[in-house]
Amino acid sequence: MNLNNFIAVAVGGAVGASIRYAINIFVAKNYTYHIPIATMFVNLFGSLVVGVLFAVFSYTSASNTSKLILITGLLGSLTTYSAFAIETLMLSKVSFGLAGLNIFINLFGSILFVFLGFKITIIFHTYFL
Repeated sequence: MNLNNFIAVAVGGAVGASIRYAINIFVAKNYTYHIPIATMFVNLFGSLVVGVLFAVFSYTSASNTSKLILITGLLGSLTTYSAFAIETLMLSKVSFGLAGLNIFINLFGSILFVFLGFKITIIFHTYFL
């Protein structure tokens, strides 16, 4: 165990959690919704960024600390499946259809966005760098 690694994850986690909180406040103030858009957004966006970073890290010699800050810390705290789980449970009490839609979009959307982030970054790297 390395204390610097814990600090790197903590710093990234603080930033990611703060971004997530800001997105939740923004969405709550500006949108009326029947499904949890804020959680869905951070999960999909986080998945896209993970795909991008995975591709970038495959072309660069990024430090382990950078990976810990960005992926484990920042994106680990930005995205959340605990909120997804409780929101899906609450939705199921209102509508199984909305709960199912929430599950579908979060699960398959996250996988799709990781793929898109990775592919877009590879294409960009191939043609522009």
